[in-house]
Amino acid sequence: MIIQRRINGEQDFDKNWQEYVDGFGDFNGDFWFGLEKLHLLTSSDRHQLNISMTSYGLTSFVEYDDFRIGNSESLYELESLGTFIMGSKIYPFNKNSLKAKVNKKFSTYDKNNIPNAYENCAENGMGGWWYWFCIDSNLNAPYKDEMVWSYNKLTSATMKIRPYSNEY
Repeated sequence: MIIQRRINGEQDFDKNWQEYVDGFGDFNGDFWFGLEKLHLLTSSDRHQLNISMTSYGLTSFVEYDDFRIGNSESLYELESLGTFIMGSKIYPFNKNSLKAKVNKKFSTYDKNNIPNAYENCAENGMGGWWYWFCIDSNLNAPYKDEMVWSYNKLTSATMKIRPYSNEY
C-alpha cells in the first residue's frame, strides 16, 4: 500500500497539521496517506516499510521490518522502524537515514513538536515530517529542491507499507 508519493511536484507538501492528519493529494500523483490512517494501520499489525527513491538517474530503496506510528496523543511519533533489513547497493542511498527519526514527533508549520529546536523546519517551508535536522532526510520537503535522503537531492520518492513477512 502506497502511503506517500512524490513523482511530479504538482502537490504542495507545505500543509498544516490537520491536512497531514487527514491526508491529501491525488492517489495517481503526489499524495500523503494521512497520519491517523497510518497510525490505525500500523498499530493493528506489524508492517514493513519500503522507500524507493530516484536521484541522479539512479533508483534505490531501503526497507525496515517494523514500521509503527503513534496516535494523536503522541503527536504521531515515529515509534519504530524495526531492523534496517536492506538497502540497494547504490551509495549513498543505501543508508539507514530514517533511524534518527525514531521517537520523534511529527511537525508541521503550525505545530512544531521539536523540543528545544532552534528552528521550526516545517515553518521554514520544509513540509511536515519527523524532524531531527531539517535537511538530513525529508521526503516531504519541496519537490526536487529540498527533498533529500542522506543529504542527497531526490527526483522522486515513494513510501509503501505491507504486513510483515519474513519472505521476500
